[in-house]
Amino acid sequence: MNHLLRLLFLLIAYPMAFYAAGQQGVVAFYNVENLFDTAADPASDDDDFTPEGAYRWDEQKYRHKLGQLARVIRQLNADLVGLAEVENAAVLEALADSVAYSAEQEGFAYRFIHFDSPDPRGIDVALLYRPEAFLPESMRPVAYRYLPDYPTRQMLHVAGRWNGTPVHLLVCHLPSVTSSAVVRAAAAASVAAYADSLMRADPERLLLVMGDFNANPGSRPMNALVRATGLQNYFEPLYRRGIGSYLYRGGWNMYDSILVGGALNRRPEARVFVHDDLIQPDGSYRGYPFRSFSGTQYIGGYSDHLPVLLSFQ
Repeated sequence: MNHLLRLLFLLIAYPMAFYAAGQQGVVAFYNVENLFDTAADPASDDDDFTPEGAYRWDEQKYRHKLGQLARVIRQLNADLVGLAEVENAAVLEALADSVAYSAEQEGFAYRFIHFDSPDPRGIDVALLYRPEAFLPESMRPVAYRYLPDYPTRQMLHVAGRWNGTPVHLLVCHLPSVTSSAVVRAAAAASVAAYADSLMRADPERLLLVMGDFNANPGSRPMNALVRATGLQNYFEPLYRRGIGSYLYRGGWNMYDSILVGGALNRRPEARVFVHDDLIQPDGSYRGYPFRSFSGTQYIGGYSDHLPVLLSFQ
């Protein structure tokens, strides 16, 4: 199936009506592709994302990207949004402000939870949440147990009550596919061990493990993670039908997922969020998610990943 036909299939399979205002019980995850501010941070390797750097990253481009992402987050209409590839608290505050400022209706006020990680590039994971829907009780960064000396983005663990339901949230961004198989396996095993410890210690809570796992359902890292914990991946059937969140060399990958475990009282519905603005209409990336960058050139898109959602209706 070519890119345009696949896009048409996605649009038919996942109509916008699902995201109408007033839906409750929706959680999302979104890799936002290099959301950096424009200032150099001496503690990380972010010099490329400055006005003088390789990306010529200036205030105008930064504000435009914030506006693009804010538009998508409003359309997701989720109570909880896990994020990957955010630089710091400043960009999260700016993103939350952009969502609130440009919203056409009430109910889009987000707060955020974030910790700086030892990732060399300075990119982290974070959580956006609606305070009327989610009450945080505890939060902490979590290092990969089996990668003690590997500098990378840490996991984020947040416990709280989501529309009255006790829940553990674990937000992850596992090492890239360019990392060694040993590193990737150790990262997946670390997530599995931590998730298993949460379910054993607190079996009455729902557990949501969301992230960019840099691995497809059925791959060795994902199989190890799911089989070791009993977590359910409701995105696997979509992937088996050729649907994904990230397109590489003409093939869709489902790197982004939200795994479910613990006290689950209803089966959620998995979705990949897409509309025509999120797909590159022309050029060398025609049919791909409309990304922010082509090489080091800013082309004004959203992200090279599509968001994923679970609805607990």
